[in-house]
Amino acid sequence: MNLSGTIPPHLENLSFLASLRIGKNNFHGSLPIELANLRRLKSISLSNNNFNGEIPSCFGSFAELQNLSLNDNSISGIIPPRIFNSSTLRLFELDRNQLSGYLPSTTGKWLSKLKFLMLGVNELSGSIPTSISNASQLTILSFAVNSFSGYSPTDLGDLVSLRHLYLDSNKFANSIPSISARLTYILQLNLSSNYLKGSLPIDIGKWKVVTSIDFSQNQLSAEISRSIGDLIDLTNLSLSGNRFQGSIPKSFGSLIGLQVLDLSMNNFSGTIPKSLEKLLCLEYFNVSFNRLQEEIPDERPFVNYSIQSFIKNKALCVAPRL
Repeated sequence: MNLSGTIPPHLENLSFLASLRIGKNNFHGSLPIELANLRRLKSISLSNNNFNGEIPSCFGSFAELQNLSLNDNSISGIIPPRIFNSSTLRLFELDRNQLSGYLPSTTGKWLSKLKFLMLGVNELSGSIPTSISNASQLTILSFAVNSFSGYSPTDLGDLVSLRHLYLDSNKFANSIPSISARLTYILQLNLSSNYLKGSLPIDIGKWKVVTSIDFSQNQLSAEISRSIGDLIDLTNLSLSGNRFQGSIPKSFGSLIGLQVLDLSMNNFSGTIPKSLEKLLCLEYFNVSFNRLQEEIPDERPFVNYSIQSFIKNKALCVAPRL
């Protein structure tokens, strides 16, 4: 609609207002505390505007609020702890702002109905509170592109309804928690660009419906279990920029729906398995900067890849053509 200006304080006179949706406009200024007087509000969407300043603490006093979307603004400061006490919340979007500080230690304790929590692309720090496991209905959780640190949170394994988990571009360390046996419905998992060490979870093959896994740009090592071939719905797998070693599992050939496979910048050795020729849907393939040797397979889909997909290996060569 391309509306502009500030939110007038006398909006509080609309005492029966249940939904306020003015997203994707050019409103600016601070968020008016008078909105807290609209006690019947169930949905607030102020996303994609130019609001700045801090979130008023009174935004945690709405008794019936279900949806709160403040994403894509220039809001700064901390997230008021009272908001995490809103037991009626189902959707909470604060991504792509300039928020900072720690999450309250009780985050999730009273959010039993919350399904969507998006806090990505901010300046949040500290650890993810263990109480997040109480938000048992979460299906999408994004803490990506912040400065969260400490160990990767094992309590996320209690979020059995989780379908999308984005923890990429933070400062998580230690190993990937072995949570896969409980996250049986996970579809997309991104832990890239952290400081994770150790091996892939031994039960990774139990993510039966997962479609996308990105563990790139970490410090993961060891060999890859052949059970990864059990992920038959997988379309995107990126393990680049780690320290994986050993051979590329032949079981990758079972992932017939795979479209992206990036194994570059690791320590893989041996040959490229001929079983990968079965991956006819594979659009992007990269094994550069490893220790692979012998011939590059010459059947589809390998005929479609440039030499850049194979450079800087020990002794890879192109198969002779008759």
